[in-house]
Amino acid sequence: MKGVQNVNTDQCPVCKMTIREVGEKELVHSVYHGIRYHFCSAQCAQNFSRRPRLYLNDQTEGKALIKRGRLEFQDELSDAMQQKIRQTVAAMMGIHDVSVSARRMNVVYDLMQVTSEQIEARLMAADVSLDKNWQQRMRLAWHHYTEENELDQLAAPGAPCCNRPPTKRS
Repeated sequence: MKGVQNVNTDQCPVCKMTIREVGEKELVHSVYHGIRYHFCSAQCAQNFSRRPRLYLNDQTEGKALIKRGRLEFQDELSDAMQQKIRQTVAAMMGIHDVSVSARRMNVVYDLMQVTSEQIEARLMAADVSLDKNWQQRMRLAWHHYTEENELDQLAAPGAPCCNRPPTKRS
């Protein structure tokens, strides 16, 4: 691609994991402002494409936002399905702890690497139905909203507080 330059291709800008090119496997990448960034996974590429400034900001580098979530299942799960879910979710980037019972899952995760929406999507891909009662839907919608706001605030450039104009720098 003409006019596109590569940036440090040995480290993922989202999770800072070392990227190793394996054989002919194509690296996941994204172009932002004419610079090609490489990622360790599609999950990291998705996070970067939603908020590139968040991961290129020096103030957020190395920062972790640890969150806890609880998801209720529509149906009671067998022991084999519980184990499958535990392994599937634990394999995601940014997951610190997962506990699964017949009717619910508790998860501890780093919001800088994975969102609750991504966790829910992974569960749905594994054919797990989440409880659809109104309380659960409202709780999940509120959780998504607050996560989006928190990430957007971190990605936004610093602004003066209290409606004061910014001070002039000399």
